[in-house]
Amino acid sequence: MKCCGTSNKLHIKECEFLNGVDENEEFLNIIQECKNDEGLIDPDILIKKMENSSNEHIKHNVDAVRKKLKNLLP
Repeated sequence: MKCCGTSNKLHIKECEFLNGVDENEEFLNIIQECKNDEGLIDPDILIKKMENSSNEHIKHNVDAVRKKLKNLLP
């Protein structure tokens, strides 16, 4: 399922730094799932997917990722 929301989108390149969550395969997979055909992701959907992850490490990093996204978005 591709995440193509209508709110602000980030180019995936801008999001690659977020793998500071760890070189976490599952997190990178979430980002890949959320890319649309233009390589854009919807940050709101990314956060929701993280919150719903079964991986505790990913859930634990939701707030940190949310703060980083706020710094990137206008």
